[in-house]
Amino acid sequence: MNKQMFAKMAALLTLGVLYGSAASGQNLNAPAAPIASTASLNGARLALAVPESPSFLARTPPDWKDTAVGAVGGMVGGAIGGVARASSQASDGDRMVKEFAIADPALPIGQGLATRLRTTYRMTEVPATPAPVTQTVDAVIASAPTTDMILDVRSQVFGLNYTPKEPTNFFVMSISWARLIDARSHAVLAEARCIPVKSPPMQKFDQLVANNGEGIKAGLAAYVDPCVEQLAEKMKL
Repeated sequence: MNKQMFAKMAALLTLGVLYGSAASGQNLNAPAAPIASTASLNGARLALAVPESPSFLARTPPDWKDTAVGAVGGMVGGAIGGVARASSQASDGDRMVKEFAIADPALPIGQGLATRLRTTYRMTEVPATPAPVTQTVDAVIASAPTTDMILDVRSQVFGLNYTPKEPTNFFVMSISWARLIDARSHAVLAEARCIPVKSPPMQKFDQLVANNGEGIKAGLAAYVDPCVEQLAEKMKL
């Protein structure tokens, strides 16, 4: 997949994320909002929120047959289109997550960004409630009531996709969103999305799901470090 084609696919994914997030109140139409001042971060207590994960989207070609379904033990069946989060479109991906133990990349991205913040600003780590929380500011703050700052990093979309020109080749996709919240004032100090800028490798479906989804896991892991860097740059942290 060339860079031009991937740029178009990334744009379509982003539009789908924005559309799907509108009803839930996420301000994702706004550009990245860098922090105005980092003075309040010095020596502050920082908690990393544990966010709810979206459904893993396993998009398969419209003509996917039972032979392909059998390759993963009957987990993928029927067509899954776009990036809408309807349960009928995401159920196959959710079964893949359960079967292969696929982890949401938001957690390691958040851990990497939190480590960066604690090192740079000498912040103290405060544990957050291990139960996933919704995206409302009040819910996130309630998960770590004794902290000063909360870093909330969550996936907007992650899964498998393909391009119209290469319907038999798949790539792993991930778009994440981060915000730094002041738990004392309930203000969002900075926020940004991480959208991939490089074309991921194209692979056959069987390659991605072999060995308990090893290819999928590797594809998601490849987004972690670049997203930590991209989010830190956009948020000016």
